[in-house]
Amino acid sequence: MRYTQCNDPSVGQQCFHEPTPILQIFNVKLQTYLANVADPVEVYGIVAVRDDEDYCRNYLFNRSRGNPLDISLTGGYLCLLSPRRGMSMRFNCLIEVDIRVKALGDDDTEDKTRADGCMELIEDRIYFEKLTTCTMSGPYGSVAFDYDIFRYGFEATIELDFLEVPEGGFGMQMCPQDPHQD
Repeated sequence: MRYTQCNDPSVGQQCFHEPTPILQIFNVKLQTYLANVADPVEVYGIVAVRDDEDYCRNYLFNRSRGNPLDISLTGGYLCLLSPRRGMSMRFNCLIEVDIRVKALGDDDTEDKTRADGCMELIEDRIYFEKLTTCTMSGPYGSVAFDYDIFRYGFEATIELDFLEVPEGGFGMQMCPQDPHQD
């Protein structure tokens, strides 16, 4: 795991996980400016984050035109992917968006761009521990992000093995616990 410093366990020292500023995007909601919104609206494209750790795209949404998402079934929210690693805010971060509304037909000539652009989060101009909404507008709609930047974040991988899953699935929520509370 990144930011982990392990010492020799034979002398009684354990691993130390160094906290680091982490970006957390909670949801992405789309709003359309198109006149006929009673019909299903299928969208495709990307939402990705690049940070200064390796500057590769860390995808939060990635759908091809052949596999669009019907947002009329999700209340306008994109179904986000888990990022492949934590999104570091030790330096600047760039959020890339290219979301398009799929038109009827086999080619993309009639597709409408919902939002296409970038938003940069600059290290010395950010607020920590403050839920923030940012909107990016395009010619046929807008994309709104709810995000927070945690000053002392930890990147972790949690693996769960379930012996049995209830029919219809289940919901799970993880909440941090304050070690200073009784």
